[in-house]
Amino acid sequence: MERPNAWLDYTQEQLADLDRVCEGYKRFISDNKTEREVCAASIERARAAGYRDLKELVAQGVALKAGDKVYASNHGKGVLLVHLGTEPLESGLNILGAHIDSPRMDLKQNPLEEKNDLLTLDTHYYGGIKKYQWVTIPLAIHGVVAKKDGSIVNVCVGEDEGDPVFCVTDLLIHLSQEQLTKEASKVIDGEMLDVLCGGRPVVIEGDDAKKDNASGGQISLSGNGGKKTTLAITLKSNVSADTNESEEKASLLSGFASGEATGTAPTATVEGAVDLGADAGFGSSESSDSLPIWPFIGMAVAAAALIVVLLAKRGKGDEE
Repeated sequence: MERPNAWLDYTQEQLADLDRVCEGYKRFISDNKTEREVCAASIERARAAGYRDLKELVAQGVALKAGDKVYASNHGKGVLLVHLGTEPLESGLNILGAHIDSPRMDLKQNPLEEKNDLLTLDTHYYGGIKKYQWVTIPLAIHGVVAKKDGSIVNVCVGEDEGDPVFCVTDLLIHLSQEQLTKEASKVIDGEMLDVLCGGRPVVIEGDDAKKDNASGGQISLSGNGGKKTTLAITLKSNVSADTNESEEKASLLSGFASGEATGTAPTATVEGAVDLGADAGFGSSESSDSLPIWPFIGMAVAAAALIVVLLAKRGKGDEE
């Protein structure tokens, strides 16, 4: 059965109304990309339309009456709007429900990882996403950081013109022959959706022994073989002895939002010891001048194994 094209039936006035609705919808979902942001924006619009906070009214002992408009927030991730009618509940309710759908990649609780001299953020995907659509596209970080005092810090990095841009990397075309033979559901594995966060080494100047008490400056994290790790963040420290590892990482991420860009290195404020070192999963914080011993041990073991094989072959030849 052939279906008529609905566009051909619209008048010019209807097309203008449709454009207005669609443009507003696009702005809304572009500005509000998580359920928290949608909830906050919905409450703001509801208050402008005359809705009042039900929690505040209950605390004040206000009795509701027919015609009142109230709203309630469910942990900042869901919102209920109620317009009281004139008839009792036994007569029924008019209910309109809408789902806040936010397909995305969530950062894990301890997301910072170093791979191949690059800083990445470990993620797990949420919602029904096609994983291959999420590589090599510009990404932004949206979220909140909960502090010990109960306050919430909103984080949004990557939306403004001067913000850093995040992405998930993919193989170059001439390196992906095997990858291209896979099914669409398997071409990008979920565990490979790591977000590239930094690729520029940060070098500390001065005496390494004084870096724990430095009032400002930069941190150099040492990676494999004594090489400098790639952390494109400048840290300013407010040293506090009771700050633990997870708080340091949360402060590190929140610094992207409040930090002032220095080249490609935003300024982050970390409340706690500034030497992340091995505790943050970056390996040792020793000087880059030191040489690792593991490669030499590996070479010695390989040489010994080769000698054993040669001796065994020689002994076998003598017996024959």
